[in-house]
Amino acid sequence: MNQENQYTLIFFLQCWLNEAISNSSIFLENIDQPLSFENNFHKRRMFDEHYVLTATVMSVRYSKQVVNHTRKGLKEHIKKFIETTIDAVDVRDMREHSDEYFIGKGKKKDEFYKGSSQNIQCDMSSSIKNENGYMLGNLIAMELILDECKSLLKHIDKYMEENQPQPKGSPKGSDVEYPQNSCYNTFKKRNTSCQENQE
Repeated sequence: MNQENQYTLIFFLQCWLNEAISNSSIFLENIDQPLSFENNFHKRRMFDEHYVLTATVMSVRYSKQVVNHTRKGLKEHIKKFIETTIDAVDVRDMREHSDEYFIGKGKKKDEFYKGSSQNIQCDMSSSIKNENGYMLGNLIAMELILDECKSLLKHIDKYMEENQPQPKGSPKGSDVEYPQNSCYNTFKKRNTSCQENQE
């Protein structure tokens, strides 16, 4: 993988992590509102959950593309992120195809209720708040997703600051950048705008 492709993938990874962070933060700030079907938050809760899961899955997908093309320090953080959020991928995928699972179909139909315990039956479309947090499918807490996304983004931002791409042949530490019309500089500008919008 060449450097420009690597930074392109990292740019999109940063943006999806930002989406997961922003939307899960807003969601968790509102979760204790009194339950009412007249309340807009509760009307939209299922859809907002799904978007957080989708942003997380997209972050995982981009992570898998770049994990073997980064330095060892960052590689370990990306691997940890992929492993820790594996349940989010399962919950999202089964919710995406819940129309099939509800009628006993689907590729992983035997796992649709794997969040159930002796005291509660819970399918992948369910959400429950307990001592572990706001549980999606009773498998992974949204709080955990938020923490893991924040952690990985912090390490990626540090990596990017320390490894700014330079034109071939330029001296180490040079302030020279790629040409203004280069792919990376376009992404860099977009990413700055993306991060500013999250603040």
